[in-house]
Amino acid sequence: MARRAKIENISVDLMFGIPHQTTESLLRTIDYVTRLGPEHISLYNLKIEPNTHFGRIGAANLALPDEDEEFKMYLQACQFLESRGYKQYEISNFAKPGKMSHHNLKYWNCEEYLGLGPSAHSYFNGTRFSFIPSINQYMKGIENIGSEIIISDGSEQISGRAMMGEYIMLRLRLSEGLVLSDFQRKFGYDFEEMYGSKLRPYIEGGYMIRTRDSFALTPRGMFVSNYILSDILSYADLNAITPASEF
Repeated sequence: MARRAKIENISVDLMFGIPHQTTESLLRTIDYVTRLGPEHISLYNLKIEPNTHFGRIGAANLALPDEDEEFKMYLQACQFLESRGYKQYEISNFAKPGKMSHHNLKYWNCEEYLGLGPSAHSYFNGTRFSFIPSINQYMKGIENIGSEIIISDGSEQISGRAMMGEYIMLRLRLSEGLVLSDFQRKFGYDFEEMYGSKLRPYIEGGYMIRTRDSFALTPRGMFVSNYILSDILSYADLNAITPASEF
């Protein structure tokens, strides 16, 4: 129906780690979807959140695949999508050549963006902020500039080490990884001097690769990226930062 409506750029979202799913059933789903030929596919791991239906049932009461099976699902799904011409460019995102999400790449590259409307978020001039969720109050503020506060509490100035940490976290989500020359140009510091000793075990374990000018997670590393990124960001060789007082 979308193709008949002349939509030429289609993305499909899939989930893995859902109740009763197996690696074989996931690959059958991916086989079916890729035969439809969408330009972009996202693959997300189920996360059970509090106050949801699954959250109230409890993970122990759901027929969920275990962590080993989820790991197998993810690796085989990545390989299968690659074989069908979908290049993995981010932890959960795969695209045909030239069809990566330009919108999301702005976030992962720490570029500025403006969101307009109730609850919309923005990152502009080094500040992260959002508009209030109330439609009525937002419209009053738009119609009467200066008479209504429409920016939510909690605006945050992102600078110094916080900006550096966000950049590291977001760039390492990308299969391209963190480009050392870009990091040096943006922050004025040598990433490898600051974090090299922390990254070495991940490289030796096959979770990360070091190229001539970058560090990047492998699919194995992407599956446990939350742990790796948390571990990396909790550490820095401060002797490599001069002056350290900037952070």
